[in-house]
Amino acid sequence: MILNNHRGFTLVEIIIASAIASLLLLGAIQMMSLQTSMQIKSTAKMGLEGDFLLLEDFFVRQIAAGGGNALSPLNSYWVEDNCASRSPFPACDGSDRLTILTSRDRASCTVTASTAAGLGWDLTINSSGGCCLQNLDLSENQGIVIKSSMYAQVALSSIDEAACTLRASPGPASGNDSFINVPPINWAGAVLSAVSVRTFYRKPSTNELHSFVYTDANSGEDRILADQIYDFQAALGYDFNPTDGLCTETEDGSGDEWLGNRAGTDEEIGSDDFLNASLADLKMLSVGIISGYRDQGYSGGSLSILNGPARDIDGWKLSALKIKTVVRSQGVFE
Repeated sequence: MILNNHRGFTLVEIIIASAIASLLLLGAIQMMSLQTSMQIKSTAKMGLEGDFLLLEDFFVRQIAAGGGNALSPLNSYWVEDNCASRSPFPACDGSDRLTILTSRDRASCTVTASTAAGLGWDLTINSSGGCCLQNLDLSENQGIVIKSSMYAQVALSSIDEAACTLRASPGPASGNDSFINVPPINWAGAVLSAVSVRTFYRKPSTNELHSFVYTDANSGEDRILADQIYDFQAALGYDFNPTDGLCTETEDGSGDEWLGNRAGTDEEIGSDDFLNASLADLKMLSVGIISGYRDQGYSGGSLSILNGPARDIDGWKLSALKIKTVVRSQGVFE
């Protein structure tokens, strides 16, 4: 007689085995989820570092191009600190706007006659040997007129190369002391140069960094440079205390030669610690950017850059980029 000793699993054994298998599977899923999360964060961090490298290279080139060796640094850069709205830009929500003027060519034209026209001027340009306007790249309709210590950034219209005349009105950057300085009633004898006027700004509603190139007084071409930008700041470095070829930056402000680099300060040229400084002492420019990547488990607190406000975005790990570079045209105008 042969006995059958093979039997199936009991219900208890099946339940225990299922529980063990479930625990092993759950552990494997959690490990895979952790590895995936770490990989996502690592990829996001590498992406942010790559974006910072691109932004650093971009702004170093933009700052270096300011003036184009044809304009003085004081006529080339404008920082609007914690700016309000200005057509066509929104209010900055604690960020800054940076406007850079670049000469479009090395050519310039002499103004031979000037007549007041509303808020601007009708200018007659030197036509000896042909109208000088033919030598200028006026495709963006922006210029700067300089007469001795007087200058103004102007929007150009009614350009008539046959008559060698045009109308110059206060341009988009004329609200700044660096771009308009007690313009005379008569610009005869001044020099007119064609310029590109580019404004960099952060749009708070979308957290995007934009570049705006003017093509007339109030309109132009707007382009998105980067997203997930939570602050954009700019600071100006002056060599005056002492004049030693350096722009000293200190944490406590002692001997500091930068405007807009520290929170809680309201300094300006010609007062307080900058009493002996002048716009012509501008030698360096710094740009600060805050961006980040999504990290639900991160709670590292707030972050600020230059004199900007503290930024704290729920579920985001923020990082700051600080760029500091020498302005290009300083050696030409010393």
